[in-house]
Amino acid sequence: MGRVFAFVSDAALRRACELIADQTGHRPSEATLLACLETAHEQLAPYEQTIREQVLATPVAHADETEIRIEGTPQWLHTFSTPEWTFQAVHDKRGSEAFDDIGLIPRYSGILVHDCNMPYFKDGYSFELALCGAHLKRLERRYTTILHDGETECQQG
Repeated sequence: MGRVFAFVSDAALRRACELIADQTGHRPSEATLLACLETAHEQLAPYEQTIREQVLATPVAHADETEIRIEGTPQWLHTFSTPEWTFQAVHDKRGSEAFDDIGLIPRYSGILVHDCNMPYFKDGYSFELALCGAHLKRLERRYTTILHDGETECQQG
């Protein structure tokens, strides 16, 4: 049960039980709800493995990570996706330690589209690099603003 416990707080369990009670008129205990979550986790494991295999088999995939908060603590939601499949995992790190623990990026050998996060450039990965167009546009706007502001300052000085 450790994997489910890691991401379900007491407050979230109470709220979920209250929601079920509001909808059905019957309030399950937190232990019952946790048992249901653990059962669902176990039953979904083969599907998770299928998603892992499918994203690893595609020639082009996209990877990104987004900071989220769980119980007020910063965590990272890692996403590895293709047009047909999406795999997500939560980890307390953003970089190569998380990549290695999750296990997809070190095993991927196609073209990986990503932001310019340095861990993607780690030696030992076998994928080809491609930079995400949305991230490139964002960088372009940032540097254009910096250059424009710099020229303005130089002209005024």
